[in-house]
Amino acid sequence: MIVRTRLIFTVIGIACFFLGCSSKAPDANTASQQPALDVIRNDVQEVSSNLSGLTGNVDSSQKKLTAIEERMAALFGSSDVSRKKLIHLEEQIQKAPTAKLNEIVADFSALRVSLSTLEKIELTENLAAIDWSIALRQSFSPPLTSVKLLEAEALMQHVPLSLNGSIVDKYAEQLGAETVRFAQELSMKEPPDADELGIVDDLLGQIQTTNGLSENSISEIRKAIAKRLEAAILDRDQTELASQIDGIRDQQNTVAKIADAELRRSAMIGLSQSVEAIRIQRTIQGLDQGLSELAEIHKQLNTEVSKSLELLGNEQRTKLGKARMRYQAWALTEIAKMKTFQDDDMVESELYRLRDKSAEAKDPVIVDWADFTGVRKLLQDGIGELPANRQLSAEQRKKIGPFVEDNWDSLLYQVRHDAAVRHLLHIDQNLLEPPVAKFFSAAFEKLWTQLDDKKELQLSLA
Repeated sequence: MIVRTRLIFTVIGIACFFLGCSSKAPDANTASQQPALDVIRNDVQEVSSNLSGLTGNVDSSQKKLTAIEERMAALFGSSDVSRKKLIHLEEQIQKAPTAKLNEIVADFSALRVSLSTLEKIELTENLAAIDWSIALRQSFSPPLTSVKLLEAEALMQHVPLSLNGSIVDKYAEQLGAETVRFAQELSMKEPPDADELGIVDDLLGQIQTTNGLSENSISEIRKAIAKRLEAAILDRDQTELASQIDGIRDQQNTVAKIADAELRRSAMIGLSQSVEAIRIQRTIQGLDQGLSELAEIHKQLNTEVSKSLELLGNEQRTKLGKARMRYQAWALTEIAKMKTFQDDDMVESELYRLRDKSAEAKDPVIVDWADFTGVRKLLQDGIGELPANRQLSAEQRKKIGPFVEDNWDSLLYQVRHDAAVRHLLHIDQNLLEPPVAKFFSAAFEKLWTQLDDKKELQLSLA
């Protein structure tokens, strides 16, 4: 009787505590647990209400009190026992072979369902640690893939706080070993897969300092992967090129059937330009495969275009088109020359040479930019008249260093202004094709920005 009376007062005390808590606004830490707390509060209120009816006559309410005790036991559970079970499951997950993993996962799911509301809240970290361990072990399950290894790597970046260092180190070593094993298998796989090889190469780079393998062994494996990756890229390139060439030939046959001569000629020119663009791109990338075949297709297209032009009697238009293309090439050359003067390293290296080496140089010192009108005037105002060959006298070689030091920015701005006068301003934008016009606009806009602090030079260009 005394024990039950104490239980009654204890439960009433818990009820008062939870009911008191309900009048307070939840803070940020308890907001996520509010649904669970609401359940607890409702249960305790129900228990308290039932107890209020029992305080007058305990003996006559034996059955109700027993039911309440059972309800309280279900609500609070036994977290210590459950924690031990979870720790045991965690150890099993770490040691169990892959074939037994599903059985342990099922046991864990059943245990999770059996936990009381308060137990789930109290054992949140333990549950999260087991979820993490299960996910990591499953990522190592066969068949191993690069995607699974990436998932494992991502999990290793978010280790639960409750797991100790030795466990995490063990998993890190396992990840390293699985990555190396997969890389070795992948290095012999036919045909090579460029995507998987690239992923594994990145993962190998990340495990060099985290697993027990030597850096030399990792390096050798990465060399083998690199060779396979190169072969895979070439194989993929050949496959894509073959498909691309087949598509071009299909278009060539389709274009040849167009009845309208003018439309057919335009289509041939467009296709020819596409083929030439592919050839240029592959040449820049250093890919020789398919160049001869593309050149042959380009030649055929050009031949057909020429025949069409002859039939149409449009030789003058052909000449005009070629001249326009030559103009584009010339304009691109001039724009490229201008870009060298927009390169800070190139321009400043020349200024450093004049400033730091001219006085001690044994060979004749030539000022490369002295043929620019503005630069020449700026130099002559500071160090005296320059000869036509732009070679500095002995006296000027002594003066050029301090002059460049004092007029560094002015020379830098003037060089870019004069280079634009020579290489950009005489290009007729009305004659430029859209791609070339974009290069021109980009070069001029960059120059304009570089001269933003020199409004007088901007005005001169305008």
